[in-house]
Amino acid sequence: MGILDRFTSIVKANINELLDKAEDPEKMVDQYLREMTESLAEVREATAGVMAEERRCKKLVDENLAEMEKYEELARKALAAGNEADARVFLAKKQELAGRSEGLVVAFEGAKANADKMRQMHDKLVADIEELNARKAAIKAATTTEGTVITTNAFYTAVFGTATVEKDADGNIPTSTDTNSPDYKWAQWNKAGKPSDHLLQEFKKAATTNGITLYQSSEDEKDGWGYYCYYFYWNRHNDNGNNGVMGDMEFGVVRNNVYKLAVTNINRLGHPRLSDNDPDPENPDNPDESGDVYISLSVEVMPWTVRENNIEF
Repeated sequence: MGILDRFTSIVKANINELLDKAEDPEKMVDQYLREMTESLAEVREATAGVMAEERRCKKLVDENLAEMEKYEELARKALAAGNEADARVFLAKKQELAGRSEGLVVAFEGAKANADKMRQMHDKLVADIEELNARKAAIKAATTTEGTVITTNAFYTAVFGTATVEKDADGNIPTSTDTNSPDYKWAQWNKAGKPSDHLLQEFKKAATTNGITLYQSSEDEKDGWGYYCYYFYWNRHNDNGNNGVMGDMEFGVVRNNVYKLAVTNINRLGHPRLSDNDPDPENPDNPDESGDVYISLSVEVMPWTVRENNIEF
Protein backbone atom coordinates (compact mmCIF):
# COMPACT_ATOMS: atom_id res chain seq x y z
CA MET A 1 0.00 0.00 0.00
CA GLY A 2 1.45 3.34 -1.11
CA ILE A 3 1.63 6.46 1.03
CA LEU A 4 -1.35 8.03 -0.79
CA ASP A 5 -3.48 5.02 0.20
CA ARG A 6 -2.89 5.98 3.85
CA PHE A 7 -4.08 9.58 3.34
CA THR A 8 -7.31 9.26 5.34
CA SER A 9 -5.73 7.46 8.32
CA ILE A 10 -2.89 10.00 8.54
CA VAL A 11 -5.01 13.14 8.18
CA LYS A 12 -7.76 11.99 10.55
CA ALA A 13 -5.45 10.63 13.26
CA ASN A 14 -6.05 12.35 16.62
CA ILE A 15 -2.81 12.03 18.59
CA ASN A 16 -4.13 13.48 21.84
CA GLU A 17 -7.14 11.17 21.84
CA LEU A 18 -4.97 8.12 21.17
CA LEU A 19 -2.52 9.02 23.95
CA ASP A 20 -5.29 9.78 26.45
CA LYS A 21 -6.62 6.24 25.97
CA ALA A 22 -3.18 4.58 26.18
CA GLU A 23 -2.30 2.55 29.29
CA ASP A 24 1.37 3.56 28.95
CA PRO A 25 1.47 7.03 27.29
CA GLU A 26 5.27 7.28 27.42
CA LYS A 27 5.69 3.99 25.56
CA MET A 28 3.03 4.94 23.01
CA VAL A 29 4.63 8.35 22.40
CA ASP A 30 7.87 6.66 21.39
CA GLN A 31 6.01 4.19 19.17
CA TYR A 32 3.96 6.91 17.43
CA LEU A 33 7.08 9.03 16.96
CA ARG A 34 8.83 6.16 15.17
CA GLU A 35 5.82 5.43 12.97
CA MET A 36 5.18 9.06 12.04
CA THR A 37 8.82 9.83 11.40
CA GLU A 38 8.91 6.88 8.98
CA SER A 39 5.69 8.06 7.31
CA LEU A 40 7.07 11.59 6.97
CA ALA A 41 10.19 10.21 5.30
CA GLU A 42 7.94 8.30 2.84
CA VAL A 43 5.91 11.43 2.11
CA ARG A 44 9.01 13.52 1.44
CA GLU A 45 10.45 10.82 -0.82
CA ALA A 46 7.24 10.51 -2.84
CA THR A 47 6.40 14.23 -2.98
CA ALA A 48 8.91 15.12 -5.71
CA GLY A 49 7.48 12.54 -8.13
CA VAL A 50 3.85 13.45 -7.40
CA MET A 51 4.48 17.18 -7.83
CA ALA A 52 6.44 16.52 -11.04
CA GLU A 53 3.42 14.62 -12.41
CA GLU A 54 1.17 17.55 -11.48
CA ARG A 55 3.45 19.96 -13.38
CA ARG A 56 3.63 17.59 -16.38
CA CYS A 57 -0.16 17.29 -16.62
CA LYS A 58 -0.62 21.04 -16.22
CA LYS A 59 1.88 21.63 -19.04
CA LEU A 60 -0.04 19.28 -21.34
CA VAL A 61 -3.32 21.09 -20.61
CA ASP A 62 -1.72 24.48 -21.28
CA GLU A 63 -0.01 23.31 -24.47
CA ASN A 64 -3.24 21.78 -25.78
CA LEU A 65 -5.14 25.01 -25.08
CA ALA A 66 -2.46 27.04 -26.81
CA GLU A 67 -2.68 24.77 -29.88
CA MET A 68 -6.47 25.16 -29.98
CA GLU A 69 -6.12 28.93 -29.88
CA LYS A 70 -3.49 28.77 -32.62
CA TYR A 71 -5.69 26.80 -35.03
CA GLU A 72 -8.68 29.00 -34.29
CA GLU A 73 -6.62 32.05 -35.22
CA LEU A 74 -5.38 30.33 -38.40
CA ALA A 75 -9.00 29.56 -39.32
CA ARG A 76 -9.95 33.21 -38.87
CA LYS A 77 -7.11 34.34 -41.08
CA ALA A 78 -7.99 31.76 -43.73
CA LEU A 79 -11.61 32.94 -43.77
CA ALA A 80 -10.49 36.56 -43.97
CA ALA A 81 -8.40 35.61 -47.00
CA GLY A 82 -11.37 33.83 -48.58
CA ASN A 83 -9.80 30.37 -48.24
CA GLU A 84 -12.67 28.31 -46.77
CA ALA A 85 -11.04 24.94 -47.44
CA ASP A 86 -8.02 25.77 -45.27
CA ALA A 87 -10.32 27.25 -42.64
CA ARG A 88 -12.23 23.96 -42.43
CA VAL A 89 -8.97 22.04 -42.02
CA PHE A 90 -7.84 24.33 -39.20
CA LEU A 91 -11.22 24.10 -37.44
CA ALA A 92 -11.17 20.32 -37.74
CA LYS A 93 -7.74 20.28 -36.10
CA LYS A 94 -9.07 22.51 -33.33
CA GLN A 95 -11.99 20.12 -32.76
CA GLU A 96 -9.57 17.19 -32.60
CA LEU A 97 -7.57 19.01 -29.90
CA ALA A 98 -10.79 19.91 -28.06
CA GLY A 99 -11.62 16.20 -27.95
CA ARG A 100 -8.32 15.57 -26.17
CA SER A 101 -8.84 18.44 -23.78
CA GLU A 102 -11.31 16.70 -21.46
CA GLY A 103 -8.99 13.74 -20.87
CA LEU A 104 -6.02 16.01 -20.22
CA VAL A 105 -8.01 18.10 -17.73
CA VAL A 106 -9.19 14.97 -15.89
CA ALA A 107 -5.59 13.72 -15.67
CA PHE A 108 -4.42 17.10 -14.36
CA GLU A 109 -7.17 17.28 -11.76
CA GLY A 110 -6.23 13.81 -10.53
CA ALA A 111 -2.53 14.71 -10.35
CA LYS A 112 -3.35 17.97 -8.55
CA ALA A 113 -5.55 16.12 -6.03
CA ASN A 114 -2.67 13.74 -5.29
CA ALA A 115 -0.23 16.65 -4.86
CA ASP A 116 -2.68 18.38 -2.50
CA LYS A 117 -2.96 15.18 -0.46
CA MET A 118 0.83 14.96 -0.19
CA ARG A 119 0.97 18.53 1.11
CA GLN A 120 -1.78 17.85 3.64
CA MET A 121 -0.09 14.66 4.86
CA HIS A 122 3.24 16.45 5.18
CA ASP A 123 1.78 19.29 7.24
CA LYS A 124 -0.26 16.91 9.43
CA LEU A 125 2.70 14.64 10.15
CA VAL A 126 4.97 17.59 10.98
CA ALA A 127 2.32 18.93 13.38
CA ASP A 128 1.76 15.51 15.00
CA ILE A 129 5.48 14.92 15.49
CA GLU A 130 5.75 18.36 17.09
CA GLU A 131 2.86 17.49 19.42
CA LEU A 132 4.39 14.13 20.31
CA ASN A 133 7.74 15.71 21.16
CA ALA A 134 5.94 18.20 23.40
CA ARG A 135 3.99 15.41 25.13
CA LYS A 136 7.19 13.42 25.58
CA ALA A 137 8.90 16.38 27.24
CA ALA A 138 5.88 16.96 29.50
CA ILE A 139 5.82 13.31 30.60
CA LYS A 140 9.51 13.41 31.48
CA ALA A 141 9.13 16.74 33.27
CA ALA A 142 6.48 15.26 35.53
CA THR A 143 8.71 12.39 36.67
CA THR A 144 10.16 12.48 40.22
CA THR A 145 12.19 10.00 42.22
CA GLU A 146 12.01 9.97 46.04
CA GLY A 147 11.29 13.69 46.25
CA THR A 148 14.19 14.73 44.02
CA VAL A 149 13.31 16.23 40.67
CA ILE A 150 15.10 14.37 37.89
CA THR A 151 17.47 16.82 36.21
CA THR A 152 18.14 14.91 33.01
CA ASN A 153 15.09 16.12 31.09
CA ALA A 154 14.97 19.19 28.86
CA PHE A 155 12.06 20.88 30.65
CA TYR A 156 13.77 20.86 34.05
CA THR A 157 17.04 22.12 32.60
CA ALA A 158 15.25 24.92 30.73
CA VAL A 159 13.71 26.22 33.97
CA PHE A 160 16.22 25.39 36.71
CA GLY A 161 19.48 25.09 34.79
CA THR A 162 22.13 22.64 35.96
CA ALA A 163 21.36 22.85 39.70
CA THR A 164 19.93 19.83 41.54
CA VAL A 165 16.81 20.94 43.37
CA GLU A 166 15.19 18.84 46.07
CA LYS A 167 11.73 19.37 47.48
CA ASP A 168 11.44 20.57 51.05
CA ALA A 169 9.31 18.94 53.76
CA ASP A 170 6.19 20.66 52.43
CA GLY A 171 6.80 19.46 48.89
CA ASN A 172 7.87 22.89 47.59
CA ILE A 173 10.77 23.38 45.20
CA PRO A 174 13.17 26.16 46.29
CA THR A 175 14.79 28.66 43.94
CA SER A 176 17.51 27.26 41.70
CA THR A 177 21.09 28.01 42.65
CA ASP A 178 22.11 28.18 38.98
CA THR A 179 22.55 31.94 38.53
CA ASN A 180 22.03 31.67 34.76
CA SER A 181 18.70 29.84 34.98
CA PRO A 182 15.33 31.52 34.30
CA ASP A 183 14.15 30.43 37.76
CA TYR A 184 17.01 32.27 39.49
CA LYS A 185 16.64 35.36 37.28
CA TRP A 186 12.90 35.51 37.98
CA ALA A 187 13.49 35.21 41.73
CA GLN A 188 15.94 38.13 41.64
CA TRP A 189 13.50 40.28 39.64
CA ASN A 190 10.58 39.34 41.90
CA LYS A 191 12.60 40.03 45.05
CA ALA A 192 13.40 43.53 43.77
CA GLY A 193 9.70 44.33 43.32
CA LYS A 194 9.49 43.45 39.59
CA PRO A 195 11.05 46.68 38.25
CA SER A 196 11.17 47.39 34.51
CA ASP A 197 14.95 47.47 34.36
CA HIS A 198 17.88 45.20 33.60
CA LEU A 199 16.61 42.49 35.97
CA LEU A 200 13.51 42.04 33.84
CA GLN A 201 15.56 41.96 30.66
CA GLU A 202 17.94 39.39 32.15
CA PHE A 203 14.99 37.17 33.10
CA LYS A 204 13.46 37.48 29.61
CA LYS A 205 16.77 36.66 27.94
CA ALA A 206 17.34 33.62 30.18
CA ALA A 207 13.81 32.35 29.54
CA THR A 208 13.69 32.79 25.76
CA THR A 209 17.23 31.44 25.33
CA ASN A 210 15.97 28.24 26.95
CA GLY A 211 12.94 28.04 24.67
CA ILE A 212 10.38 29.43 27.13
CA THR A 213 7.69 31.71 25.70
CA LEU A 214 6.55 34.55 27.97
CA TYR A 215 2.93 35.63 27.60
CA GLN A 216 2.69 39.07 29.16
CA SER A 217 -0.60 40.83 29.88
CA SER A 218 -1.17 43.80 27.58
CA GLU A 219 -4.00 46.07 26.49
CA ASP A 220 -5.80 45.82 23.18
CA GLU A 221 -7.74 48.85 21.96
CA LYS A 222 -10.76 46.71 21.11
CA ASP A 223 -10.76 43.85 23.63
CA GLY A 224 -9.03 45.48 26.62
CA TRP A 225 -6.48 43.84 28.89
CA GLY A 226 -5.58 40.20 28.46
CA TYR A 227 -3.04 37.69 27.27
CA TYR A 228 -2.83 37.75 23.47
CA CYS A 229 -0.94 35.56 21.04
CA TYR A 230 -0.50 35.70 17.29
CA TYR A 231 -0.07 33.26 14.43
CA PHE A 232 1.87 34.06 11.26
CA TYR A 233 1.56 32.47 7.86
CA TRP A 234 3.87 33.32 4.97
CA ASN A 235 1.88 32.81 1.78
CA ARG A 236 3.37 29.89 -0.11
CA HIS A 237 2.90 30.49 -3.82
CA ASN A 238 5.02 27.73 -5.30
CA ASP A 239 5.91 24.88 -2.93
CA ASN A 240 9.24 23.32 -3.85
CA GLY A 241 8.52 20.35 -1.57
CA ASN A 242 11.71 20.89 0.41
CA ASN A 243 11.22 22.60 3.76
CA GLY A 244 14.36 24.37 4.86
CA VAL A 245 15.43 25.34 1.33
CA MET A 246 13.92 28.47 -0.23
CA GLY A 247 12.69 27.93 -3.78
CA ASP A 248 12.20 30.41 -6.62
CA MET A 249 8.93 32.32 -6.10
CA GLU A 250 8.10 29.96 -3.23
CA PHE A 251 6.63 32.72 -1.05
CA GLY A 252 4.69 35.73 -2.24
CA VAL A 253 1.41 37.01 -3.60
CA VAL A 254 1.37 36.90 -7.39
CA ARG A 255 -1.19 38.70 -9.50
CA ASN A 256 -3.74 36.73 -11.52
CA ASN A 257 -3.95 34.13 -8.73
CA VAL A 258 -6.60 33.63 -6.04
CA TYR A 259 -5.35 32.09 -2.77
CA LYS A 260 -7.80 30.10 -0.65
CA LEU A 261 -6.44 29.58 2.89
CA ALA A 262 -8.03 27.48 5.62
CA VAL A 263 -6.70 26.81 9.13
CA THR A 264 -6.76 23.01 9.53
CA ASN A 265 -5.02 22.65 12.89
CA ILE A 266 -3.74 24.72 15.83
CA ASN A 267 -0.80 22.94 17.45
CA ARG A 268 0.10 25.29 20.30
CA LEU A 269 -0.27 28.77 21.68
CA GLY A 270 0.94 31.38 19.19
CA HIS A 271 3.68 33.97 19.34
CA PRO A 272 3.53 36.54 22.16
CA ARG A 273 2.67 40.16 21.48
CA LEU A 274 6.13 41.35 22.61
CA SER A 275 8.87 40.03 20.34
CA ASP A 276 11.53 39.99 23.08
CA ASN A 277 9.34 37.44 24.92
CA ASP A 278 9.51 35.05 21.97
CA PRO A 279 12.11 32.26 21.75
CA ASP A 280 11.09 31.64 18.12
CA PRO A 281 10.57 35.13 16.64
CA GLU A 282 9.37 35.51 13.09
CA ASN A 283 12.01 36.45 10.53
CA PRO A 284 10.69 37.94 7.26
CA ASP A 285 13.97 37.03 5.55
CA ASN A 286 13.38 33.34 6.29
CA PRO A 287 9.61 32.80 5.91
CA ASP A 288 8.19 29.55 7.24
CA GLU A 289 11.24 27.49 6.31
CA SER A 290 12.39 26.81 9.86
CA GLY A 291 11.19 27.10 13.45
CA ASP A 292 8.35 25.40 15.26
CA VAL A 293 4.95 24.66 13.75
CA TYR A 294 2.19 26.66 15.43
CA ILE A 295 -0.70 26.22 12.99
CA SER A 296 -1.40 24.18 9.87
CA LEU A 297 -3.15 25.60 6.80
CA SER A 298 -4.38 24.15 3.56
CA VAL A 299 -3.67 26.36 0.57
CA GLU A 300 -5.33 26.18 -2.82
CA VAL A 301 -3.98 28.43 -5.56
CA MET A 302 -6.70 29.20 -8.08
CA PRO A 303 -5.53 30.52 -11.49
CA TRP A 304 -7.73 32.88 -13.45
CA THR A 305 -10.18 31.05 -15.71
CA VAL A 306 -9.81 31.53 -19.46
CA ARG A 307 -13.20 31.67 -21.18
CA GLU A 308 -13.58 31.40 -24.94
CA ASN A 309 -16.40 33.09 -26.84
CA ASN A 310 -16.74 32.50 -30.57
CA ILE A 311 -18.06 35.56 -32.39
CA GLU A 312 -19.67 35.61 -35.84
CA PHE A 313 -20.27 38.85 -37.75
